[in-house]
Amino acid sequence: MIMDDNNCESTCSVCYVMCGYVGPNRVTLDNMNIEDIIIEHVRRADEIHGISQCVVVLPVSQHESKEFISSLSNVESRGWDVIRRENFGYSYASLIEAYAKHPTHDWYIFQEDDYFPRDMDLVAKLLKHANIDDNTIDYVGLVYDQRKSVKMHMSASGGIINNKTLLLMQNYLSAFKEKDIAKNGAKSQLIFSENMLKNGIKLGDVLDYYPCVYREGFHKKNTTFIKYISKITPKDAMPLFIPAQMSPKDKVVTKIFR
Repeated sequence: MIMDDNNCESTCSVCYVMCGYVGPNRVTLDNMNIEDIIIEHVRRADEIHGISQCVVVLPVSQHESKEFISSLSNVESRGWDVIRRENFGYSYASLIEAYAKHPTHDWYIFQEDDYFPRDMDLVAKLLKHANIDDNTIDYVGLVYDQRKSVKMHMSASGGIINNKTLLLMQNYLSAFKEKDIAKNGAKSQLIFSENMLKNGIKLGDVLDYYPCVYREGFHKKNTTFIKYISKITPKDAMPLFIPAQMSPKDKVVTKIFR
């Protein structure tokens, strides 16, 4: 049963969905093995409080090692559901397919493989804000405002999304495949956000409450970590997720996003 109450931190069913991919351009990320990153993400997510179901969605890839495929059996033995799928639509189609298989949870926390959960109480913290305004706000990472160069959309796309929204978004799964956008993740990102907005779903910006650390310089030697905040982000707030490649020694530059 899907609950409609606005104070469900202790009663709601929450599904954690990690979307990953061992693709040809992702075998190594800043000298880190993506397979190791995925398994480490699973380990950390196991420690999050308040999760009812954990799911990892991985498009089938010929670049996976035998060791990694074997390790997925261990992941399943720990209670995770491992979903293998065709590669299209990037993480957004993966999220919708996870929902299609597990449609009875109240809320879905979703994250990509190379963003580790940092705060083990992130469920309660995200629900606290997502329950505002009668469940019409979904907190989906950074939100880019309408600009001349790009439509309003979510970026650094890890956050929380409710059942009602994914029920609507399920209708757009075929659009990801029909438009053959598997080669362009940005289009997947834009289409997902556009359809949320068309259905009256508000994109809540996590920067209202927590900073978001973003890794710039993808696949480059000089990677920079930016901690984005807004003018209203609490000064003592810590990020809920961090890039997998970030170590305690890395320099983090703070920037005001809006």
